[in-house]
Amino acid sequence: MRLGGALPPQPSPSPTSDPFYLDPTIWPDAPDWLFPAVMVFTGLVVAAVVVLLVMWRKSVTVQRAERDAQGPTQWVDLSKLDKKGRWEDD
Repeated sequence: MRLGGALPPQPSPSPTSDPFYLDPTIWPDAPDWLFPAVMVFTGLVVAAVVVLLVMWRKSVTVQRAERDAQGPTQWVDLSKLDKKGRWEDD
């Protein structure tokens, strides 16, 4: 029974009781070169993706232009093929 609404004292968590507790106070500070290196790497990756997307779009445009310049294709009547894939001579 509690008197006056007071909560019983709670034990403070200690890092030694939990083996999976990661104490952030023991981590070293990040080196000064880490942030610029990550930003340069991110910039290079973004630039490479943009270049690849532009090259892909250009290749699609060139293929479409080549296909349009080639003209219509002639259709082959597949009913003249026998079941073994040879042409029936007329």
